[in-house]
Amino acid sequence: MITITKLVIPPHIEEPLTEYVNNILQHPSRYIIQPSQTNDTFNMDVNDPRHPGLDDEFVKNWDLNNIYWGGFNLQTNKCDNLATIAYPPMSISIPLIDHLEETLQKTIIRPTGNFLYPTGGYMGWHTNGNMPGVRVYLAYSPVDHGSYFKYVDRSTNTVITDWDDKGWTVRAFEVSQYPYDFFWHCVGAPNAPRISFGYWFKK
Repeated sequence: MITITKLVIPPHIEEPLTEYVNNILQHPSRYIIQPSQTNDTFNMDVNDPRHPGLDDEFVKNWDLNNIYWGGFNLQTNKCDNLATIAYPPMSISIPLIDHLEETLQKTIIRPTGNFLYPTGGYMGWHTNGNMPGVRVYLAYSPVDHGSYFKYVDRSTNTVITDWDDKGWTVRAFEVSQYPYDFFWHCVGAPNAPRISFGYWFKK
């Protein structure tokens, strides 16, 4: 059974972190480390269509039992429209990681994803099955329902769309290395830009 836990960031961390991401939204070129490798350009004003083969249509046209039991795996996504950005400065990152470790009672392995999605951006379906453990993703959206985290709920055989709230949405979930227990998920930002910071913890 898939369990998504929502976490809360304390104000003394949330306030400087929010200021940091607002600076990114205002001046993205100052913070972009690497544009998407699957797109030639990165433009906040371009609403690129999502790849039809690896987002919603991927699950609709592929029997879910084949995903669960057929050994099919995408450890990392094969399509995206996003940019890699700089992590928050140490003055923010250290208190944040300390807070997450204390909350989860787990030890961090390393950061796992620092992304800016333009409006219309996305990350295709994948499992992260090559890096099992607990993942935490902090997602920031300037508007309510501007972006989402989507995943396959194996217990109900359905695809769940979990929309981001305005401001911060923090999700923690476990990733498995076993094909029968892969956690298929993807990200979309159809209505607003999205910024996310990910962290990988020991199980």
